[in-house]
Amino acid sequence: MRSNTFFKTAVKIQKTASELQNNTKFNATDSRYQRQGVMNNKLIEQLERFVQEDPDDPFNLYALALEYLKTDTTKAQSLFEQLTDRHKDYVPTYYQLGQLYAEQGRTEEAIQTFERGVVAARNAGDNKALREMEGARLALLYDN
Repeated sequence: MRSNTFFKTAVKIQKTASELQNNTKFNATDSRYQRQGVMNNKLIEQLERFVQEDPDDPFNLYALALEYLKTDTTKAQSLFEQLTDRHKDYVPTYYQLGQLYAEQGRTEEAIQTFERGVVAARNAGDNKALREMEGARLALLYDN
């Protein structure tokens, strides 16, 4: 069942993040940014393992893309694009990818991505996501 897989993966990610935060190898002399960088790298490694273990679960790829969004937007973009190609019904991807395109000044691609997201959200019955993407799309249309 998809929801069980989602929750199991979410619990694994949360546990991994908690373990990294409590890792004793981080001492008081480490800068905050160094700790965050190490945590980010370890979390990325763990998420990549999740993707390898269950490549058909879109949440694993989505979580990995979100983590890359913090440090490597090119890699994040590639992963979001893979998601929209392989998992057209995975609604959250469209908002993140549309926002990324908008931040890059790629307005037309952002608008098209939000439009595809509106269709996916409507098909999924996700009214909240539908309103968010429609709002983001309209904001781009009126701002440009």
